[in-house]
Amino acid sequence: MSEYENVYIGSKPIQHYLTAGIWALGKSDIPIKLLGRGGNIKTTVDVAEILKRQMVDPKVSIDIGSEDFNERKVSTISIVLDGKRKKKEE
Repeated sequence: MSEYENVYIGSKPIQHYLTAGIWALGKSDIPIKLLGRGGNIKTTVDVAEILKRQMVDPKVSIDIGSEDFNERKVSTISIVLDGKRKKKEE
């Protein structure tokens, strides 16, 4: 089993990644790792900020870097969110 629940951020609408993140929050107690690169870094940060609001006392770790892709350098970001999901208010 992985130490993180990975959510890869791409070019789909943001709702798809929010759904995946919320599902991962409810699925288990392991941290969520959001991974994005290039033009999807902004979406990755947006998803992380929205998911943080759904958590109780979230712990956030951010790793920024670059990787070679088709003979070019591409910026990457990895955001780890660790914490419990807030209970629904009824």
